[in-house]
Amino acid sequence: MTYGSPVWHTPETLRHSRKTVNKKLQVIQNTALRRVLGAYRATPTAVLEAEAGVPPVDLYLDSLQLKARQRLYTSGTTALINQACKRIRNQLRGRRGRARTHRQTPGQTKTTWAQEPRTANAHTNPQEATFKDPKKWLEAKWKKRWRDYLTNIPPEQRSLAQRVELHKNDLQIHTGLTKAESALTTQIRTEKISFADFLTARKVPGYSSECHCGFHKQTAKHVILFCPDRTDRETLVQATGTNDYYRWMTVPRMVRKVVKWLIKQEVLPQFALAAEVIREEE
Repeated sequence: MTYGSPVWHTPETLRHSRKTVNKKLQVIQNTALRRVLGAYRATPTAVLEAEAGVPPVDLYLDSLQLKARQRLYTSGTTALINQACKRIRNQLRGRRGRARTHRQTPGQTKTTWAQEPRTANAHTNPQEATFKDPKKWLEAKWKKRWRDYLTNIPPEQRSLAQRVELHKNDLQIHTGLTKAESALTTQIRTEKISFADFLTARKVPGYSSECHCGFHKQTAKHVILFCPDRTDRETLVQATGTNDYYRWMTVPRMVRKVVKWLIKQEVLPQFALAAEVIREEE
């Protein structure tokens, strides 16, 4: 999807940027992430990216541009091109008798953008150029965007997936899980799961937010931690050594125990086949 992007992609802060291409690629990535993670469409894009450890498309394309510019510049290719351009300009100047102001080419603009500000004018000597580190730049930009996203959400309204620091867990939570277990983990952590409270909020006909046990909200936290209709919760507490809901859904070794326990409770019909598989394996 990003093949050859250093050629056709221009960072959004520069001229000639094609934002429509980035938007189309972002839609494709969002669709793929929802299918991989088993997430509902109501799950915010920023949460999908954080849960999967996949950066936003535009930032990832920018990081590839940084790598390409650094590779071209330090290889000596850029110096050869600049020398050829300078020779042609000098020849034209001699014929016309005066110097002309030449605007930077798109490639030169990208190279200047990729360099650190203090060396942005070092066009002729590759040894003088200091480029932004693509990995560190991507991480810093992504973290800033994540923090900006969270500022609009009150702390008490944030889901588990929105309470962890970006890059801390990445895919570790999903490592070793089956497709069903991974999908359920995502739905619990994002709080976009087919329990009554979520379905009511999405205005699905025939549902109220009340749990079968009579509690006013049927959420993942209520079902896992408090609902009296669920059985064998003591075994889960003994296996994990705690009844801390946050740790249950953020510590990788505990996550699998919790989701397997919930699947076996058969409170979610779409995971009935997964429940049979777990029982057969046990």
